[in-house]
Amino acid sequence: MQDGTPVITFRHKKARICWKTGLGASIQWGPTGWKHGIVGGINYIIADNYFEKGMRFDPGFEFSVGYKMSIGL
Repeated sequence: MQDGTPVITFRHKKARICWKTGLGASIQWGPTGWKHGIVGGINYIIADNYFEKGMRFDPGFEFSVGYKMSIGL
């Protein structure tokens, strides 16, 4: 807030790096050329520099779920 007005600022950040390994899967349905589906996965995070403190060992897990659409010609 600045003088009672919301202010949105963007800071340019360096590239953020995350080393991770994991498994993912997807399932799709629909006619050829236009498919819908869901995706999901789990990753084990090995190291990262998310907070701009340099690359450091920072183990953790990451879960993901999403929607997938494929269009083919």
